[in-house]
Amino acid sequence: DFHISTEDVLYICDNKQLFNSSFRTDKTVRDFVRFDTNLFVIKSSILAEYILKYIIPPEEIYATILNVIESVDKKTTNLNYKPISNALTNFTSLQSLFQESPTKINYIINIFERAKNLSYCRKNPQFWLQYAIARIAKEEYAIAKQYLGTAYSYASQIDNYDTFMIDNHYARVLLESLIQSTKFSATMDVFKDAHTLLYNSTFKDNTRDYPYRVAILYEKILLKFRDQMKYSEKSLIKDAVSNFSVRLEKFKKKQKPSVSKYIRDAEESFSRVSQIPI
Repeated sequence: DFHISTEDVLYICDNKQLFNSSFRTDKTVRDFVRFDTNLFVIKSSILAEYILKYIIPPEEIYATILNVIESVDKKTTNLNYKPISNALTNFTSLQSLFQESPTKINYIINIFERAKNLSYCRKNPQFWLQYAIARIAKEEYAIAKQYLGTAYSYASQIDNYDTFMIDNHYARVLLESLIQSTKFSATMDVFKDAHTLLYNSTFKDNTRDYPYRVAILYEKILLKFRDQMKYSEKSLIKDAVSNFSVRLEKFKKKQKPSVSKYIRDAEESFSRVSQIPI
């Protein structure tokens, strides 16, 4: 979350007429925006999201986002504007701005593609992680893997950079690629690499549920390939799930009294795997 003032909006949009007196006093505008402070405040985030998704054409949203990102990039000396770039190159945030349609992911991919050479994004590991997530959503796993490699490369140049989310999404790419494949060859080596990343990440930080959300994919791999697997290979996956179950119990103790839907889904998946005969 970040706060933005009317002066910030004027500066970023480079339009001094945007908040002139007639605009500020317009009754319709004041139904949506509050000007009683220097902050630019939308009165209802729910209404704003509805307008973005169902009233404003997606091509206009797309063009506006590009204009803002490019304008902010030219003003990168002002650190106050970096959260804006972060928000507008965050896959989840971008998803919320476009209505559901077959073209939604293409708009998002195009935004990342246009932004990747901007000075703020070019060597930013977080940007490349988010772009990789967008490619995963489009099931373009080879490209996603490449961009995660780029994220690792730039992260290595930053002291004490936490690669937790890069690790988890890299493991996710490996596992989802396996599920898409039709042949079992080399599956176990890839699975071991993914499991090592995921399992180790629970020791880095066992307060976030993402490793368990990704580990649900173990069940799909076992069910898809078990007829082609050796006994030892099926045992390896079941043992991996068993180890995750132990870590999950420790995770849950830290989350009381509430446990997310993702954790309940993981529990159910791990339980089903434990009952699969080998």
